[in-house]
This record gives sequence, C-alpha cells and structure tokens, in this order.
Amino acid sequence: MNLQYRLKEATYHAHRNQSDIARKLRITRATVSLWFTGSTKSMKGSHLLQVADYLGVSVPWLEFGEGQMLPSLQKYRTESSHEAQLHSCKFMSLNPLNKEKANEYLDLLLLKERAR
Repeated sequence: MNLQYRLKEATYHAHRNQSDIARKLRITRATVSLWFTGSTKSMKGSHLLQVADYLGVSVPWLEFGEGQMLPSLQKYRTESSHEAQLHSCKFMSLNPLNKEKANEYLDLLLLKERAR
C-alpha cells in the first residue's frame, strides 16, 4: 500500500477530507491533492508529522506503511530496560536524517502524552 492509499484510509478513519488537511496545515488544496492522487510519492518533515497527528495515525505507518496505523503508547509505558536498550541501539544505527525524524516523532508523542 503506497502513501496515496494510506492517506485515503487515514482520512476516512478520521472523518476528515483533503480540504480539512489543507486548512489545518495552512497549505493549498492542490498540494494535498498531489498526495492523494499519487503524483507526489512522499511527504516531507513537518507536513508528515502534522498530517499524522491531525489524522491520529502513526508516522511510520503513514510514511512507510510500517507497523500499525493507530499509534499505541501503552507498549512504551511498560517496556523493560532491556527493551529500552534495544530501542536505543536501533536509534543509534539510523542515519542523521532518520534520527532527526525519529526525534521529531518522539517530541510529538511527548506532547500528546502531556496533553492527556
């Protein structure tokens, strides 16, 4: 499943539409339409994070189709220190760009946690 179909599924799930996304992100409807038609194969940086947050889906799922569509924070509340070390090792093996993306995603999750 590519970005185009993941976006459509997430938008349907969130009871939103392309115009809602454009308004929320303060971008043109034409830009959003490019994502939905498949003319643009990827979404970058802050747009990716904002769309995932707005639609309530996980960033890795929206960007790559990896993991679950809906984020699950409960797993990370109870993970052992061994699991935390494994996550740290995985993070350290990322290239600088992906480390930046991972940090942005973690910051977003922390903001959501604080809002609860």
